[in-house]
Order: sequence, then C-alpha cells, then structure tokens
Amino acid sequence: PFPFPLIGNLHLFHGDIDNVFFNLQAKYGEIFEVFLGSGRKIWLGDANLIKKINDPSSISNFPIRAKGSWVNEMRVTNRGIGLNTNLNSWRHNRTMVTQSIMTPSFLRQFVQEIEKFFNELDGYWLVSGNELDFSKWIYKFENDLIIHTFTRKKTCAMAAYYNYISQYNCKTSHLENELRQSEELINRIHLWQKSIHFFYFIPKLIRSYVPPFNFHQLKYLKNIEWLDKYLTSIVKDRRNEIENTPKDETLSSDILTLFICANTERGIRINKENDYSRPMADDEIMQLMLESITGGSTLCFTIYLLCLNPVAKYKVYEEIDRIFCDDKTRPITYDDIIKMTYTEACIKESLRIIPIAPILYKSSIKEDTIGGLNWKGGQEFFINCNYIHHNETHWSNPELFMPDRFLDGKKIQENSHMPFGGGVRICPGRHLGMTNVKTLMALIFRKYDVELVESGESFKKLYKFDNRCEKLMISLRLRKGEQSASS
Repeated sequence: PFPFPLIGNLHLFHGDIDNVFFNLQAKYGEIFEVFLGSGRKIWLGDANLIKKINDPSSISNFPIRAKGSWVNEMRVTNRGIGLNTNLNSWRHNRTMVTQSIMTPSFLRQFVQEIEKFFNELDGYWLVSGNELDFSKWIYKFENDLIIHTFTRKKTCAMAAYYNYISQYNCKTSHLENELRQSEELINRIHLWQKSIHFFYFIPKLIRSYVPPFNFHQLKYLKNIEWLDKYLTSIVKDRRNEIENTPKDETLSSDILTLFICANTERGIRINKENDYSRPMADDEIMQLMLESITGGSTLCFTIYLLCLNPVAKYKVYEEIDRIFCDDKTRPITYDDIIKMTYTEACIKESLRIIPIAPILYKSSIKEDTIGGLNWKGGQEFFINCNYIHHNETHWSNPELFMPDRFLDGKKIQENSHMPFGGGVRICPGRHLGMTNVKTLMALIFRKYDVELVESGESFKKLYKFDNRCEKLMISLRLRKGEQSASS
C-alpha cells in the first residue's frame, strides 16, 4: 500500500487489527511491504517463505523479535524472554524457565493446582445459574491460578467477580485491599500488553509530540514504571523471606521461589559448566512474572468452535468419558491429560483457526535472502500466522474445523501451523499452556453439557496485543448422572 509522509501506512491500522492484517495480505499477496513512519516492514504469508526465519538452530540469523528505541523505552532490552534483544540474557532466562517449571514433576503439580481452583470456580457456577459469560469467568480463574502458582498469594478475583454479578458478599471483606491490588495489577498488565503495539507501530516522533499520542505514551510509560516497582517489590519481599528462613526448613514450591533459588545453595543447579550458572536478578524475575500472567482465550476459542461443530464436541465427550470411566469426581492426573489426544487435536485446530498470536515479529542480524530477494541486515519481518493458517496452499478446506488434521501422524507442512511461534523464539511455556487448557477441558466436559446461548450475540473476539475473547455466552447443564449425584 502507498505510504504517506511521516505516518507511512499507519492510517490502515484501526479496528480489529488482526482482520486488517489478514485483508492486507489477501489483497497484496504473500509478500508485501508496509511503512510504519519511515520504517519498512516486510509481511510474509506463506510457510515456504519463512523457513530461514523459523530456523531453530543456534546459528539462526533471526534470533531477535524486534529492535528499535521503543524496546529500551519499554525496559525489556535485557529482561524476560518475549522482547529481550540481549541474546545472552534471553538464553539464560529461557534456560531457567525450561529447566525449572517445564519439567514433568512441575506439570503434575500444576494439574493439581488447576483442579483445586476449578472446584472454587465450579462452586460459583452452581449458584449463578445456567447461562454465563464464560470469558469473564475464565480470565478471573486464570488470574487467581497463575498469580497463586507464581507467588502463592491469594487474589480472590473469582470471588470478587461473583460478588459483583450477584451483589452477594462472599465473605471477602477482610481481603478488600488484596482484591483491589490484584484487580489493578491485572488491568495494568493488560494495559502493558496493549502498549507493545503502540510503541512498535507508532513512530517515536508522533507518539512523543503529537496529541493525543503523546498523552497515551505518557500513560503507558507511567504504567511501566508502576509495574516495575510493584512486581520488583514482590520479588524482593520473597527474597527476604527466603533469606530469613532456616536452611533446614522447606521452602514454598511456587515459581517465584524456584526462580530466586535457582543456581543457589537452596535451589536447583542449571548447567554449571556454561554461562547459565548464575542466579537470576530481581528485574529478570520481575519481567518473567509480567510475561506469565496471561491466558484464557485459547480455552474460550476451543469451546466456541466445538459448540459450532457438534460431531467434534461429541468425540471430546467420548474421549473424556473413556479416560475417566464415567467417574466425574476422581482427581485428575497428568497421566490422564497425556491420554487426551483428540481433545489436544481440537485445541490445535482452534489455534489454527483463531491463533492467539496472529502475527510474529522477527528481525535479521545480517543480510539474507528471503523469497528470492536480498534483504539488508536488521530488516524486520512480520509473519502473518493467521493468513498462513488459512492459506489454501498449505491446508485443504482451511475454513472448516477439522481436528483430524492433527491425528494419526498426518503430515503438517513445516511452518504452516505456529500456535506458539517458531524457530529459536518458540514459546518455552507451550507445554504448560497446553496442560492448562486440556485439564480445564476435562474438568468442564466430564461434568457439564456445554452449549452456546442462542439469543443475542454469543461470541466476540478482539485483537489487542493478541487475539482475546471478549464475550462467550454459554449454557452449562449438569450431565446425566451428575444431576442425581448433585441432588
């Protein structure tokens, strides 16, 4: 598309930007360019074009997501995993994540935590009526689950939401301060996610001096400052607790404690022979915490698409009943989750149709050839995952929900399915995320018949930093056998 002076193609980016990206790719082809200010970005919508970009080897020319002054402004240059441009720091943090919380032992414990929090959620559902906005509940659930798993702090987001919609006091008055803090934290994390595209898409000159963009920038920078101070204080407080705990006393098994103690005498040792043997700094842990508190939309999209496809939904019920032998109350184990192959195929197909991250940024280190064209070092590429996921070159009937694509060893074209990204920057938490969704699917579907509410708009999604389910109206009814047990 033709760029305008100063703003480039910024005028095209409004509304649900995921749809804008998809339509631009459909109009201009599988490789085209846009300008964000004077910055040239290359869009790719074909799996064959991104083989080099998604090279998983340690010598990949595309180990960095994005570059520019905005990365420094957001304070992520040397922190976390998502946007970290310091490769030594990124590798260190990624190693800490994969070797401490992506282990089978941690995943087994995580399944137990999910069920414990689901039992609380289920209690609210049983007294709230059959019809509910599932998206609102599941975000509150994920907030409580993830923050507790990370810090062992109780946030009571589900209880607060129940109070709000029912005007009923669930005896949380003694936690009012904690409730306000957790609600503010979640809102500020969502604002931080939204600010990523603001800083990336809008040229610095415009967002620094042109109203109303300069006011938005000030708001986002203040939010980053608040999150830095608040989350770092949590890390420092826990570090002090650990230092004051006798060495013969068992420490909490939360993620925060694991990260603080890693590569110390009180924690696990990771790769002593290489550069990853140092402990993590407070700001590194803080950023990992910030990047971890997300989730909920994958489950919403999967349930929505299953409700539109009753044959697939019936097969999910069949699989869950077979695994649990119609026992709807026994505790769920990680071994049960591993057996849910058809359910996992449904989740993968949902992430193909509605990817959580429909676009990925990648930047080259040195000059390279992509699509038969030569590109200078530092060129930034956008991988349009949503377009690739619907590209008829790679998928037959891409508009149809067909979980069988992912069963029986069927061959999926390389780089045509990227629900968790690809290459060296593939999401290290993908197994944790899949375990989360499969466990919740088992807990919900073994107990309830799930249907979309037919009256009015039942589903709405919006792209912010990622695709987010804004509304999912469903009806939950106890399954046969569960009704008599409840009565």
